[in-house]
Amino acid sequence: MNTAILVSPKDKTELNFISEFFWKTKIKSKILSLEELEDFGLGLLMNEADRNDKANKEAVLRKLRANKIN
Repeated sequence: MNTAILVSPKDKTELNFISEFFWKTKIKSKILSLEELEDFGLGLLMNEADRNDKANKEAVLRKLRANKIN
């Protein structure tokens, strides 16, 4: 089954309790680092992005020039 549940424990005690429960019931689990959690959130935002809305080329170039990227 390719599904997941994201659990956010309120403190270290709750994290340990949940981790032990998963271990005892042989449920695969992984504790995410802050970077992995941020990547997950970014992925969710990217999935929700409107891919049909196109940026105006001139507006993008103005923004790049304003930030001295181009």
